[in-house]
Amino acid sequence: MMGDKGVSYLVKNSSLRELDISLNEITHKGFSEVIAVLPKTSIITLKCNMNPLGDRSLFILAPYLANSEAKLKRLEISACRFNDEGFAQLLKVFPINKVLTYIRCDKH
Repeated sequence: MMGDKGVSYLVKNSSLRELDISLNEITHKGFSEVIAVLPKTSIITLKCNMNPLGDRSLFILAPYLANSEAKLKRLEISACRFNDEGFAQLLKVFPINKVLTYIRCDKH
């Protein structure tokens, strides 16, 4: 498992178009590093399934998705321990974001 520390090294590869960091024990700390560098990458598909991200991660993700420079087209965040509060933040960006075309967030 990669964990929070390993994910920061992986994301810095600017040639990646798809990043699957599912099932790696990544928390909101590692996810925050991923989101921070996303604008500087070519990543359009992000899969973070089965990580203990929690609601704090959705509060980190929402501002990125609301930004007009967000490039993410596909997002998978299933089984990541989200609750209603986190989902409420995510839902706020859907009317704003015109790039995201697919989201999978089941098993919560």
